[in-house]
Amino acid sequence: MNTDLTRTSVRGACMAVMVCIGMFDAHMAMADMTAADSQATSQPAVIDPQAMQLAGLVRRILDDPLTDDAQRRRMLVFHGAWDELADPTPAEQARIAWHRYDVTHASLESPDTDLLARARALLFKGEPAAVLALLVDDGSFESAPLRAQALDWSGQRGEAAQLLAAVRDGLAQQTIADAPRLTAAAEALALLAQLEGAPASHYHVIMRLLTRCTGRRCWPRGDS
Repeated sequence: MNTDLTRTSVRGACMAVMVCIGMFDAHMAMADMTAADSQATSQPAVIDPQAMQLAGLVRRILDDPLTDDAQRRRMLVFHGAWDELADPTPAEQARIAWHRYDVTHASLESPDTDLLARARALLFKGEPAAVLALLVDDGSFESAPLRAQALDWSGQRGEAAQLLAAVRDGLAQQTIADAPRLTAAAEALALLAQLEGAPASHYHVIMRLLTRCTGRRCWPRGDS
């Protein structure tokens, strides 16, 4: 009997057993991790309000004596610090509801709420016909993307593209410095490019518009 061969065989068998045991342990550890991850993802995330703090600069402006109450309230809505807002008005409730995507909130259906806010909620709920009916007399620059998207969803793609092309042509004839109108123009061009099948065609113009919509121009005001 070859002793060296026997020892080699035994050693190989032992190593094989050890490898199998190691693989089993690794498999069980992976199974435990998977089960833990599954349990963690099946439970709703707990958000600590104290961990969601405003930026230092925003907090300093809010606490500054020179910031009047109207400015402070607009900033609280704009920056999501809604728990600090005492007795929100119907208009403030509508803006908060939109930020939360709570599009069925009563404030977004009230006739006293801003027309565009109500139209956005209707569009988000998938009611393009209601959007067109609501904005039938509104030819404003800001309403163009909403009306165009409602037209597109209603099967009137040509009319939607024509409406947005008019916005594009209007940009060459005027200078816009107002944040909501700059944003609306960028949205209009992005939607137009999509409708025309050339999603990158207006990229640089859109980026220039959004770049101008920075700093104090985008600071919360009555229309934010």
